[in-house]
Amino acid sequence: MKQTPRLVHAPQFDSETAASLARKLYGIDATAVPLPSERDQNFLLTLPEGARFVLKIANGQEDPQMLVAQQQALAHVAARGGRCPRVVPAPGGAAMHEVQAPGGGTHLAWLVTYLPGLPLGAVRRHGAALLADLGHSLGVVDRALADFDHPAIHRDFAWDLQNGVAVVRERLPLLADDDLRQPIAAFVERFAAETAPRLAGLRRGAIHNDANDYNVVVSSTLAAQTVSGLVDFGDMVHSLVVADLAVALAYALLDKRDLPGTAAAVVGGYHAAYPLLPAELAVLHDLVCLRLCVSACMAAAQQRVRPDDPYLRISQAPLRRTLPRLLALPRGLPTAVYRHACGLPPAETETAVVSWLRERNGRFAPVLAADLTAAPVIDL
Repeated sequence: MKQTPRLVHAPQFDSETAASLARKLYGIDATAVPLPSERDQNFLLTLPEGARFVLKIANGQEDPQMLVAQQQALAHVAARGGRCPRVVPAPGGAAMHEVQAPGGGTHLAWLVTYLPGLPLGAVRRHGAALLADLGHSLGVVDRALADFDHPAIHRDFAWDLQNGVAVVRERLPLLADDDLRQPIAAFVERFAAETAPRLAGLRRGAIHNDANDYNVVVSSTLAAQTVSGLVDFGDMVHSLVVADLAVALAYALLDKRDLPGTAAAVVGGYHAAYPLLPAELAVLHDLVCLRLCVSACMAAAQQRVRPDDPYLRISQAPLRRTLPRLLALPRGLPTAVYRHACGLPPAETETAVVSWLRERNGRFAPVLAADLTAAPVIDL
């Protein structure tokens, strides 16, 4: 699970070299502008007439089969109604190319279509309709991925929430913020003892695994804001299906004033596209918190390798403000909110209790000694 050294092998291409690669490999004469990325490089290519593409250059340690899996997943999702980029083959038909870095080393490069819009993280207002569309869009992707598989996604991966407890335990000492480190330590031990055993029987499959607020693209019109698609399938893994929603929800909740209302909109949208099971709803909140714990610990480790990279800190300030609020929510409240958003009784026992009360209506023992059934009623 020690993927942090991959940062050392991240590509180091400049814009001029990226534009040259686009001309050489794809016959595209375009300007190239770097896009934020953790361990790979992405360049926005803009042609003179305005058409845009994204040139992706993989980490030097990336498994080529993982790139094949990404490309197959993109095609699989698009064919089933999911909104995501499309792979653009070269004129000769090749979907990937080996390229030499200016400083040495070999990387794989490929081209995808550009999704117009802004990252969700750059959109100032997240209304209920947009949040519901976020959940729905991810649900469509996960429903499409339900029958997708590739050997490369069955991997030991630090960002897989099935490894979350181990990742936090390993990297937590690197977190300098004592006010954050202590609640994370307490939470992860409770998760290991109480929540982890409940994950065994949950659905598993291929998931995107990184629907953070900079991988969700939003298009805005005067009438509405909608999700135009989901980008960057590089963190794909075979894991808990509900973990995909947990990742999206973790970032959607950052700095929100109304945590339950935000969560209800996203979860309800997802459930409408890809129904959630009660057992998944029961662990969702803890998985949301675990993702933020993993993010804080991974960022602490990564910043030691690239201390000047602002992308590695992009979510950390809102995370520090939001995670304590999520951990302080009354136990059971988030699950009740999720269940209600999915059209289920908020409490798992509600149906049985209400049925029991109805069956015994009129047969309860009096609370007071006096019989009040015939007493006059005064309405004030």
